[in-house]
Amino acid sequence: MFKRIALVFTLTLFALVGAGAYVFSKPFPPLPSLFVGLACNPTPNCGEAVNLRLQQRFPFGSAETGLIQELRSEGFQPVADLSAPQRKFVFDRLGDVIHDVCRRSGEVNWSADNAGHLTVVSGSYVTSCP
Repeated sequence: MFKRIALVFTLTLFALVGAGAYVFSKPFPPLPSLFVGLACNPTPNCGEAVNLRLQQRFPFGSAETGLIQELRSEGFQPVADLSAPQRKFVFDRLGDVIHDVCRRSGEVNWSADNAGHLTVVSGSYVTSCP
């Protein structure tokens, strides 16, 4: 009976250590360059600063393919069909106790003409800390 309890305890311990090693070894997604360095305090929303950065990097009339490539390479995910009149990509990074306790979320919305040139681009970035 004692050997079974010891075996179950040992297997449980190995499972917990393995799970912990997996969780702590997962790469923590970096913050997109669009959001790096933004000071959102005291308000958690940096919409104006994000809009300014977007308009500087992707001025109206520029090709939307460059915007899409950068957003995808930085971890944004599409949430709207890219042929829809209004396109949208989002970034959402949950906080954790090892790297950063804050949740960091952002989105980029845009429209493009039939030739694929940006007509409207806007975004937001929100931090939520416990």
